[in-house]
Amino acid sequence: MKTSIFKQTIHELCMDFLEFLEVSIDENPESFPCTIAYINFLCELKEKGIETNLDSIDSVLMDKVYRELSDFLKH
Repeated sequence: MKTSIFKQTIHELCMDFLEFLEVSIDENPESFPCTIAYINFLCELKEKGIETNLDSIDSVLMDKVYRELSDFLKH
């Protein structure tokens, strides 16, 4: 029972963060240059029929995206 409540609580918190970030990126794109560039890059690849995911992208770029998002959440 405790594990189930723990998982549900974490899930709800993550969904709140997700919603907050989605709205923030939409309303403040200047605060997310790496994230938006990464998204545009993935969209362009998909349009050309090239499927990819987070694991196949350069870790330096992903580190910048994670840092950008976490820095925004700290404010």
